[in-house]
Amino acid sequence: MRIISGSKKGKRLHAPKSQSIRPTEDRIKESLFNILGPISPEDTVLDLCSGSGAIALEFLSRGANSAALVDISKEAIEVINKNIKESGFESNTRVFKQNADKVIKYLYGENEKFDYIYFDPPYESHFLYEKIINRIAELSMLKPGGLLIVESDSSFEIKTLEGNLVLEDKRQYRDTIIYFIRNQGD
Repeated sequence: MRIISGSKKGKRLHAPKSQSIRPTEDRIKESLFNILGPISPEDTVLDLCSGSGAIALEFLSRGANSAALVDISKEAIEVINKNIKESGFESNTRVFKQNADKVIKYLYGENEKFDYIYFDPPYESHFLYEKIINRIAELSMLKPGGLLIVESDSSFEIKTLEGNLVLEDKRQYRDTIIYFIRNQGD
């Protein structure tokens, strides 16, 4: 696992040893960022269920301003912190060892909104998908035009979206589906 492009291109990243944490494959990550295109130096990122932190670090390497990384696993947080330090992004990141819903509520209380939110919980956590997606909509955590990117296995399907969220695109890579959900609000 590595950073694919940008200022830290080729930087190897550590992965948690736990079988319950499944890093996004490099080929899927590369495809994702090809779809997203250029990242602006003003962009802010929220990486929920961050695992190794690879997605947030890829955003930062490609020029994003800052990233908040969230995971509830102690092992994941240790790996995230190690990857952040070795990549030199300490000043651009905040790490939360907490469940995603509590962090979203906290960030809402701090009046924070994001250009990108990446959400990739354990695939078997189907109950969590709707809860978190609805919470992001309810609290308007995306800036106008912001993008919620949801990674899931092919057994999960997003059926309805709340608020100003609109499904813009969906891509399948074998058993993995990436949903691109845009905030159409102003």
